[in-house]
Amino acid sequence: MRNKQIGTVAAMAAASLIISACSGGSATPAAEQTVRTGPWEYGATVTAEWGGDGTPSQWKSVDDGAGKGTNMCVLFPHLKDPTWVAQAESLYDEAKRTGISYDLFEAGGYGNLSTQLSQMDDCINSGKYDVIGLNAISGDGVCSTVEKALDAGIAVIDSINGTSCDATVTGNPKFHQVAAKYYQVAKALGDHIAKQPGEKKILVLAGPEGVTWSDDSMKGLKDAFAAAPENVIVATPRGDTDATKQLAFASDALTANPDITDIVSVAVASSAAMVAVRDAGREGEIKQYSWSPPEDAYLAIPDGTVAAVSSDVVPIQQRMVVNEAIRLVKGELDYKTVAAEGLIITADNFDKIPRTDVTSSPGASPVFHYAP
Repeated sequence: MRNKQIGTVAAMAAASLIISACSGGSATPAAEQTVRTGPWEYGATVTAEWGGDGTPSQWKSVDDGAGKGTNMCVLFPHLKDPTWVAQAESLYDEAKRTGISYDLFEAGGYGNLSTQLSQMDDCINSGKYDVIGLNAISGDGVCSTVEKALDAGIAVIDSINGTSCDATVTGNPKFHQVAAKYYQVAKALGDHIAKQPGEKKILVLAGPEGVTWSDDSMKGLKDAFAAAPENVIVATPRGDTDATKQLAFASDALTANPDITDIVSVAVASSAAMVAVRDAGREGEIKQYSWSPPEDAYLAIPDGTVAAVSSDVVPIQQRMVVNEAIRLVKGELDYKTVAAEGLIITADNFDKIPRTDVTSSPGASPVFHYAP
């Protein structure tokens, strides 16, 4: 039986309250979950050089046991919502398959850059780790510490969130990126929404400013909606993806803008939006959409509570991080970035996509340390 460790209850309490409030919507089961065993493949975009054009590719994993003897420090912004719990679960599962060892550290939120930098410093100074899997809180705020790791001979995977460091970092052969292209993930959802009939007044809950994935997502949505002038963004409150904060953003926006017809939100903000719509008595009136969806938004697709999601398949991305970390340490990478193909999920294809490609399995919780 899987060895599950329970994360800090206080860090996840607010998110749990929202998830509990939203649960119990659809009785339709998700597709059978998939635990990848043996070498596996997934469609991806691979870029040979930093900033170059990507090439569609069938990405392949390393063999079972290929990571034995490699030790990785993994840094998460937080574990306050199921999006990151799903990544922790896939990290653990892929570590077991490959034999890599890891320690997982979480900073407690997007306002805690100094905590993440301190954690990264600790990993560098310990002399214990071959590679760091960095899910950056700030796109540029981490760069000097990344450079410090590289100078110390520690490889760095720019993981999931993405960074915006200069060529001193990106040109280093020990630096590699496994990150969704959030401009494309969000724009794909925006394009889908723009195709739906009718004029729209849209609330966007995109997460914190100054974080690469959030800023790129906001740009993708704006570009999609700009191509269809009948889609008007009326509010874009920005802030940490904290459940309580996002609920306040959504509730305040609905009060200030009673003509909102659609809400487009990211991660736990989608959970908050569902609660806000319900509390406002506007279920069935407002269409809801999510990118990088949390578990409850994903499970709310079949009954129509959520009309569509654009998934960045973060469990797949985090599995890729483990594999690319092993290759990077061994000097076996001849390309600079890889991004798994995203998915638009609606009621029409919901039961065709494995749950654990999108979110966590039921009852999953983080494992902070693994060594075979």
